[in-house]
Amino acid sequence: MNAPDKIPCTVAILTRNNAATVPRCLDSVRDFAEIIVCDGGSTDGTLEIARAAGARILNQDKAHQDDQGRIIDFAGVRNQTLAAASYDWFFYLDSDEYIDSGLVEEIRNIIASSAIGAYFVPRLYVVDGAIVRCASTYPNQQMRFFSRTVATQFKKSIHERIELAPGIVPKRLVHAMYVPLSPDATELRAKWRRYLSLEDARRAPLTLRAWFSLALHETLVAALYAGRTLRALLWCRGKRMPLAIERARLWYQYEVIRRALSSVNRW
Repeated sequence: MNAPDKIPCTVAILTRNNAATVPRCLDSVRDFAEIIVCDGGSTDGTLEIARAAGARILNQDKAHQDDQGRIIDFAGVRNQTLAAASYDWFFYLDSDEYIDSGLVEEIRNIIASSAIGAYFVPRLYVVDGAIVRCASTYPNQQMRFFSRTVATQFKKSIHERIELAPGIVPKRLVHAMYVPLSPDATELRAKWRRYLSLEDARRAPLTLRAWFSLALHETLVAALYAGRTLRALLWCRGKRMPLAIERARLWYQYEVIRRALSSVNRW
């Protein structure tokens, strides 16, 4: 039984040696009735912090990890938390992300007035403690909050997303969640290199036609990001995303194209 003032919703968080960031994450969701921490073998005090916050601990299934304990199937691990949830309403975030009281109360009100639903959550980046107001990837939103009644399962081993039952039209929340980033982009590039390697491992052979289609798409995305970055440089009056991070995004699109070319097997 949850306390009457708690929000009847499960929050799921993935962790692995995140003692530096998880306290803020956990504190931001303290008003939720259930917190599940699905851990990949932390040794730095992450689990002790999670238990002190009242979280329930799950171990990530080794079938979803590589031989070093790193996640290779993010959808698989997310589905672990989905299956373990005690409540129909479900919200998930990463261990370095956090939310504010505005989003907490918005979620509380939705659950109090709605039986089912699915919602995109706006995301704002935070660099050096300040909210980024202008970025090439804005507006940025992900479907992070939904009732399990209308959800089937998480799909895609990388860049995972929840799949909804037919006929369900998601809505959009007003309040945002926060995503901290380091200004020098070193950590971001390292994470993306790993994602690229995982994509390489699972990519099926491509025809030249398929590669051209992919290359066109990624080039258009890069052009959109470049245009938005230029617009921010010229007209943004708030905090801009650091150029190092914007350059890293363009590098990522280039790497997707370059690496995919190596899988072309029919000219």
